[in-house]
Amino acid sequence: MSPTWPPEAANAPGSEQLLTLLDTTTGEGLVIHLWNDQAAYDSFAARRQELVAQSKELGSTVDSGRLYEVTYRS
Repeated sequence: MSPTWPPEAANAPGSEQLLTLLDTTTGEGLVIHLWNDQAAYDSFAARRQELVAQSKELGSTVDSGRLYEVTYRS
């Protein structure tokens, strides 16, 4: 993950919450990014691809990602 990823993505218009989870013993991680709506998610798509490419250049292995809908929130 590039050093600019979390702050830039977290502050993108329409970003509601960004969580990065890291297993410190293996170095594996997971990013959960909540967006206000589909339009906000879509508008960040091009920049997301640039950040993923930067992360890969730094040696990170980045999954292509999965899109889930929030079905419960407390």
